[in-house]
Amino acid sequence: MDHGRRTRPRPQRRFSLLRSGAAEPLSTLLGVSADVLARQLCTSRSDLLGCVLHHATNAGVNRLFADLGGHLVDARALPVTPRRADRWWPPGVDAYGMFRVNGEDRPFFVVWDRVAATDAQRRRRVQGWASGGRPRLPVLIIAAGHREADVWAEAVERSDAILPVWITTAPAVLA
Repeated sequence: MDHGRRTRPRPQRRFSLLRSGAAEPLSTLLGVSADVLARQLCTSRSDLLGCVLHHATNAGVNRLFADLGGHLVDARALPVTPRRADRWWPPGVDAYGMFRVNGEDRPFFVVWDRVAATDAQRRRRVQGWASGGRPRLPVLIIAAGHREADVWAEAVERSDAILPVWITTAPAVLA
């Protein structure tokens, strides 16, 4: 039943692509370097796809962190493609969090699995932790499903990455 009310359509989230020629004038206008701006915005079609995928990952990570809220003392999503020299975290992780337990800080990384990722991509992410030369903190993997969780577990068992790993599924986290 209508009851005479009109509902406004909800605005759709849009992603914008910044033309490469516009980066320099925009950086001048904003007072930031063009390099910093290029790392934060989508400047090519492949960057745009990465931004869309990163947005979906961030939605899941944000939900996880919101559910853990009172137990976290630090939580942050990590950028997709920073320069290797600027990255203090291992490759292939999506977020960083820290619990405080009995006055002691317990940092960890989060990997949010994408449903459309291939098993080979999952294995490469784990291999990157062994070769990344970054802090070896525990990793919480949120697998897309049970089959994917098995792939992650096998990849971790076969890798040289010596770090604690916990694996669960997105449906379990989002329930």
